[in-house]
Amino acid sequence: MRVLYLYAEVMGYTEATIDVLAGEGHEVFVLHWGKGKLSSYVIKGGVQRVKYFCRDGLSWSQLWSISKNFDPQLVVVSGWMDKGYLICAFLFRLEKIAVVLTLDDQWFWSRRQLFAFVLGKVRFFRLFFNKVWVTGIFQWEYARMLSFQRHDISLHFYSASQEFFDFEPRFEENAKSRRFLFVGRFANVKGLANLLEAWALSKLVNEGWTLSLVGVEQSELRIDDSGGVEALGFLDSRQLIDLGRGSCCLVVPSLFEPWGVVVHEFCLVGLPIIASNAVGSRMQYLTHDFNGFVFKAGSPNDLCRTLKLFAALGMEKRAIMGRRSRVLGLAVTPELSAHNLLALANADNSL
Repeated sequence: MRVLYLYAEVMGYTEATIDVLAGEGHEVFVLHWGKGKLSSYVIKGGVQRVKYFCRDGLSWSQLWSISKNFDPQLVVVSGWMDKGYLICAFLFRLEKIAVVLTLDDQWFWSRRQLFAFVLGKVRFFRLFFNKVWVTGIFQWEYARMLSFQRHDISLHFYSASQEFFDFEPRFEENAKSRRFLFVGRFANVKGLANLLEAWALSKLVNEGWTLSLVGVEQSELRIDDSGGVEALGFLDSRQLIDLGRGSCCLVVPSLFEPWGVVVHEFCLVGLPIIASNAVGSRMQYLTHDFNGFVFKAGSPNDLCRTLKLFAALGMEKRAIMGRRSRVLGLAVTPELSAHNLLALANADNSL
């Protein structure tokens, strides 16, 4: 099968699913954004039957010409924010080619979403897409709000990349560590300011605990290496795994996080998870007091309480939580993600 991706920002987890498709004999062509990226990730490429091409500067007619020349049998489109992609999707639907919308957002009944709800009722989105591929149950709800039928929706759009599966976790070593870990953009929406405030309130540094921050600094938030806090900058997957092996817990304090692949990644590393209730992926990979804890988003006091609660656990309990995280993480793989897409494309709508 020839699969065309009309994509925004390609990440490692995007490549993981694409590589599985190529490995099973499918030909994949990815048109993607180059400008306006939020991450420092660089596409690896180099996989047979996969080609990446930056769409920056291309008009909609050029996009259509390139896409049409590939002669796809399946088209995957990331959202509807790119007008050029939308035009291509519409033209492919006129040719009865399956076009899959991808969703990783949550439904909040915002004004924009309310407008989308009305458009869905008049089948507007059916002009461009006939299937939807979502990350989790919150995104399933979103697709239903757009009036897509259950049999037209599939899960597991995102999976952690293969590197996070291909090693043996060190649960006991992690349990002995006194290092909390944050991985994400150094931005207010990621809840980092709240985490730093909670960290200062907890005074865990006085008990030998530390907090490592991994990510790209942005102008809205600067980090000082003091009080047991260290900022490490951007790290690739292998470096993250090595760092995770020497950490006790991943903290995801986001104020708004539609999904959050990082939770899946560090479940596979074997870390317990502390995440805010705004993190979408917690519904798949985190159960409160089972493999970590959930706290109220935007509350430094609740996060402080949760950090101290985790620090008070015995090493045996922390190791058990790490093992549970690994089990939850192994439930979704790049293979499952790829085959959910293929099954969606071949679904019998009569079922």
